[in-house]
Order: sequence, then structure tokens, then C-alpha cells
Amino acid sequence: MTELDDLSAMKTAMGDIKKDDMIVALENFVLSIFAAADNDERKCETVGKAQAIAFKRAADFIEVLTLYPPLSDDWQQKRKYSLYKAGTILKCLKNGEPMVRGNPFEPE
Repeated sequence: MTELDDLSAMKTAMGDIKKDDMIVALENFVLSIFAAADNDERKCETVGKAQAIAFKRAADFIEVLTLYPPLSDDWQQKRKYSLYKAGTILKCLKNGEPMVRGNPFEPE
């Protein structure tokens, strides 16, 4: 909920702006949420439920971007990655398996 409050505060602070500028601001906000989740998962001491929630939250915010123009391939990949990481983290926690950090599909 704090992210939604931040987004509302950003909108109010921007005043009267064009739709394209608003979309860019929204994309930057969503990118910051995604990057924070990804960086936390890669750098935290132990991966847990908090990281899964962060990735799910990032995927939900990316879904908000579909209200405007169609999602680009890059945003679709970020959404799929976020959902994959959230599901994988929860599955590993449930089964007691070790978690693979980072993007397993990223080339070396």
C-alpha cells in the first residue's frame, strides 16, 4: 500500500502533465520496484518469503502498465521473471530446497 501512496503523491506533485510523460514516470516507478526486488534477492543473506512477496508486487505493478499501451517485450519478460521468481522462491521454501539466486535463464 505504501507504493500506491507514493505513486499518488508523485502524481499530485507532477501537476498537469501529458499522458506520455505520466506513462514514463509510471514505468520508472515500476522499474524501481522491480530493481529493488531483484537486487534484494541477489544480495540478501537468506532468500525468504519477503523476496517472494517483493517479486509478486513487482509483477502486479507491471500489470498496471497494461492499462496504457501494450506491454513491450522487455516488460513482458520482467513480468514473467517476477512471477517465476515468486513461485520458485515459495516452492523452494515449502520443499526445503536450496534457492537459485539471480536469473537462471540469463547467459553467463
